[in-house]
Amino acid sequence: MNANNDTATTAAQEESRGNSSAVYVSETYLDPRGALPALALGVIVILLIRFEAQWYWSVFVAAAAVAVAATVQWKAFLNPARKEVREEARWFGKKLLRQRLIPLSDFDAVVVRHDKVADSEDWSVGVQHRSGRKIWMRRYLGSDGRHPKPGYAADGFAMVLADKTGLQIKDYCPQKPREWLQSVFAR
Repeated sequence: MNANNDTATTAAQEESRGNSSAVYVSETYLDPRGALPALALGVIVILLIRFEAQWYWSVFVAAAAVAVAATVQWKAFLNPARKEVREEARWFGKKLLRQRLIPLSDFDAVVVRHDKVADSEDWSVGVQHRSGRKIWMRRYLGSDGRHPKPGYAADGFAMVLADKTGLQIKDYCPQKPREWLQSVFAR
């Protein structure tokens, strides 16, 4: 079992005990904003070469800069007790490069996304920043067999996250599992 699963399991155990100090950890993700500086670096190097080299060297330098940016992995830690979201950038998932603290008040909503691809239903739950950027905290895959009804699990986690953070739930596409869960909790 890796560290990501250990942290998620610990958060789920704390959550089930009613402990509000649970920290929710996202899966690793690539930040597309990191590709722009890498691409700019590639363009600068190309301009420094002044087109004296062959064209393929320019492409190689630009591709190398983008490849380096792709090795930077981000992970978010949502702490409702401290009312903050901490994002960490790590190189190859190991060396800490950057850390950002974002107050929870900068986020508008808990978002639920439903993707239906072929015969699989995938659900994601996250938080949405005022700028529209989303940080996905958990994914529920219908094809992996762990969640026979991933919509119910995703909506349940969204309700817990909304309760702990005080944010409203926003759907990309409203689904019936929410109505079922609300009727269960209303009893």
